[in-house]
Amino acid sequence: MKLFEDFIFIILARKGSKGIKNKNIIKIKNKFLVEYTFEILNKIPTDRKYIISDCDKVKKIATKYKINTDYFRDKKLSKDNTTLIKNLIHFDKFIDKKLKFR
Repeated sequence: MKLFEDFIFIILARKGSKGIKNKNIIKIKNKFLVEYTFEILNKIPTDRKYIISDCDKVKKIATKYKINTDYFRDKKLSKDNTTLIKNLIHFDKFIDKKLKFR
């Protein structure tokens, strides 16, 4: 669908958490928490879906939902005080080599 061809959809899901340890891979009603997000994301008709994570298990789950796992989130970007913008700048450098935009 043309509507989504200029967009990239990104899910940030780091391994650590201050509040609930490994919250993204906790099961709720027989699904990992992160799967609920992946299911919604898969309703969008595009293949430009990426996971930004330092957790191999989250990446494995993302693969099941056909979400691109090529990007590696560096440990220095996986801290609880790391800003979203720092992650997005780092991802932008990665994606700039992969995709060309108009």
